[in-house]
Amino acid sequence: QRRLAKRAAAREADAPVPRGAATSAEPDPRLRQLRMESLEALSAVQRRADNAAGAPRPLGVRGAAPGIRATASGGTTTTGYVKARHPSGAKKKIFVPTARPWTRLGHNQPKHAFTVVSYNVLSQKLLDSHRYLYHTTLRPRMRLANLQKEIGRYGAQIVCLQEIEPENLEAFTGCVRTFKNDDKDIKRGAEVAFAPCGEPRTDGVAVLVDAGRFSIVHSHELTLDADEGKKNAGLVVTLSDREASGSLIVACAHLLFNPKRGDARLRQCVAFLRAVEEAKQQAVQPVRVVVCGDFNSYPDSAVYSFLSTGSVASIALEERTAHDDCKEHPFKIEKGRCVTAHEPYQDVSINKVSHALALESVYSLGGGEPGFTTYLPKGTKACVDYVWSSDLVPVGRLEPPPLE
Repeated sequence: QRRLAKRAAAREADAPVPRGAATSAEPDPRLRQLRMESLEALSAVQRRADNAAGAPRPLGVRGAAPGIRATASGGTTTTGYVKARHPSGAKKKIFVPTARPWTRLGHNQPKHAFTVVSYNVLSQKLLDSHRYLYHTTLRPRMRLANLQKEIGRYGAQIVCLQEIEPENLEAFTGCVRTFKNDDKDIKRGAEVAFAPCGEPRTDGVAVLVDAGRFSIVHSHELTLDADEGKKNAGLVVTLSDREASGSLIVACAHLLFNPKRGDARLRQCVAFLRAVEEAKQQAVQPVRVVVCGDFNSYPDSAVYSFLSTGSVASIALEERTAHDDCKEHPFKIEKGRCVTAHEPYQDVSINKVSHALALESVYSLGGGEPGFTTYLPKGTKACVDYVWSSDLVPVGRLEPPPLE
């Protein structure tokens, strides 16, 4: 049948155009209508999936400090198939994101709680140069649309992005949940701060905030040098909050990937947190802090120890990490969560490098860090993304996709 169809198509292509007829590049109106109906069916399936998962409601905190519902995710997410009926009558499988549950952390919810999302969106340029890591990839426009849908569905007032290209920033402003207020003098939409990695790379990190609630007082763009011509980006943004006194500092970073250069990553992290401390000293008191991003560091690393404990052996600034052949890092199931099985970094040195931010990992509360925040079929499967807070009470978090 296929051969007959091809022959018929070939005869039609070779047939002369009748006099008075004209050739046209316009698609068949029936095909256009079928495509529109297919898109409408896909949207309906997505809405049903979102409704079934339940839209996340604002959670709050105990006491006077503003709360934080934090989400951390790497550049990949688990997805699933949903059966649907195509307008043509045939049954099709449509690809939609798997629902991810919110976990309450045991605190009451005041009205001034806010949500933070951290996400490595994977620069299209970097993806094109590392295609061997991926089984399949979507077309750039479709991948961008899926990222917008994934990030926008969580209703965050603060969105922190890594590996974001500057030309795509505007596309993500619609992912920020805007504050509803009848005051016409209050700005609507999103305010954006961006820090580039520096040449030859064009991507960077960005912080997008709800302009109806927050206003950017100051932003500090950091170029994090990693030696050998490698550069990464950090961004420290000081915000004023219409719902609370004082200041809120949101800091976002993307550290070096090279698994052998734990020393360079630690130096980047030290410089990054020094900038956060400087911003905290200059901001209107009291100051609350959120630090998040893709740190490319495992829970047993010197970088993680520095962030979590406030200090680390200064010798780690010069020590290169051993070559890591492990693609899938150890994990275990505790209280229904898939958490890392890494042992903490062992630090016995007297000479220390330290910070005074007193950071607390939102995802380590009630257990360990997630087993995975990045899961590449042909690459690393580990926890490398984190959300930290200081002088805030986390009230909820979005759990990673199910292990299966």
